[in-house]
This record gives sequence, structure tokens and C-alpha cells, in this order.
Amino acid sequence: MGFRQGEDKFTSNAGSTDHIDMLKSYLAEGNDVVLISDMYLPKETIQKIAGPSVTIFDGGYGTAKELLRRLRVADLAQVDNMRKGSVTFLNSSDDPALIQRSKKLLNS
Repeated sequence: MGFRQGEDKFTSNAGSTDHIDMLKSYLAEGNDVVLISDMYLPKETIQKIAGPSVTIFDGGYGTAKELLRRLRVADLAQVDNMRKGSVTFLNSSDDPALIQRSKKLLNS
């Protein structure tokens, strides 16, 4: 089956119920491939909703490789495992729950 690019529905801080509803609507159209570009829902949740016949592609690995490449180009990649770095969370949304979710995911 084909694919349809998602609408810009999530600019209003939609919750996970909206994400599940959108996923279900795409699957109801006969789409049989899901590309995860942002982690609104865990991959396992998406697979459970979609079922075993739907293929899930997670872009996270490629994103991480590209980030490391860019850090190396800018000479910002940390190669000393003994030195601890820091993380700053930024989000275009004003919703503090999104920052808290990011911190929780980082620490899990």
C-alpha cells in the first residue's frame, strides 16, 4: 500500500489519544507501513495497535548517527567516557509536561 504524509495536527500539543486515533485512521485507509520520525508513541505501542502485518520503520538510529556525525564535524563529540556531559531540554511548545516526558524518557 501507499503512504500519506501526516498533517500538521500536533502543533496544539495533542495528547497520546490523538496520536493513537491518527494512527488508527491511517491504518484504516489500508496503509501497511509506519515510519516513526518522532516518538509520540513507543514503537511497541504502535506495533500492538497496528498488528503483526504492519511493518514499523524507526528512524531513531539514523537520526542518532547523523547527530554524531554533525557533532564530530563541529568537534563537539565527547570521546572521553570519564567526563560527564549535560543535557538541556528545549521544546517549541510551552507545555511543561512535554519537557518532563523527555526527561523521563532520557532517564529510563
